Amino acid sequence: MVLSKREKFVAIGLGAALAVLVLDRLVYTPLDDWSGQLTNQQADLQQNDDQQQALFQRERNLRKVWAELNAGGLKSDASEAESQVEHDLSQWAMESGVALVSLHPEPRSAKNGFLQINFLATGTGSLAAASKLLYRIETAKIPIRLEDVQLSSRKEGADDLTVTLKLSTLATSPAGNRPRSAARVRTAAASDTAGDRS
Repeated sequence: MVLSKREKFVAIGLGAALAVLVLDRLVYTPLDDWSGQLTNQQADLQQNDDQQQALFQRERNLRKVWAELNAGGLKSDASEAESQVEHDLSQWAMESGVALVSLHPEPRSAKNGFLQINFLATGTGSLAAASKLLYRIETAKIPIRLEDVQLSSRKEGADDLTVTLKLSTLATSPAGNRPRSAARVRTAAASDTAGDRS
């Protein structure tokens, strides 16, 4: 059977279309799927690497904070920590020009392997003196935190204030509640990171 020129072109076109279809099904589509999988795996690996780097950075930062706390006077005994705050706050108040009227420890609470010791302090002085005292507290090397500040005027139209401060400090807990080891901190930090993503 002899094919005409037109029939040959049609046959060649059909053959080429069939070859392209076979190549698409057997070569291009599997390669494209495989490339997509590789891209997804690469993105997952990059995300995992970023999370690991963030975790290591967090651990390094926490180690620095821990070293600063220990160097700044983190006490293992609650009464020592309490005495440290009472002594330092009295000294800062005197240097700032605030007359410290009262300083009372409040109930303690255990939190995250530490003992939090709370204080309520009241003093009198000028606005400049109160500002100096607050600056001394905020820049202190000992572990002290300013929880709340209340300023009220003692005399109308005079720069004479009553300053009420709520403060807290930390001490390491007894042996049963000591801070976690570095390995446990890393595990906990990893679970916190995973929880943040969900």
